Amino acid sequence: MEQQTIREMLSPKEMMQRFKVCRRTLDNMEKTGKIPKRVHLSQRTVRWWRDEVETHAAAA
Repeated sequence: MEQQTIREMLSPKEMMQRFKVCRRTLDNMEKTGKIPKRVHLSQRTVRWWRDEVETHAAAA
């Protein structure tokens, strides 16, 4: 039986602190491919997978 790994998620507030940008800049960074696409948990809640952000940032 495979063991599932728990993936951490980053909130928009955490993403803004990590990249030191405002929310609008986060949207633009996502559109231009500088950060990975967000995950919609509900109609109003979005998050990013921490491992995808770290991998994306390391490659840049």
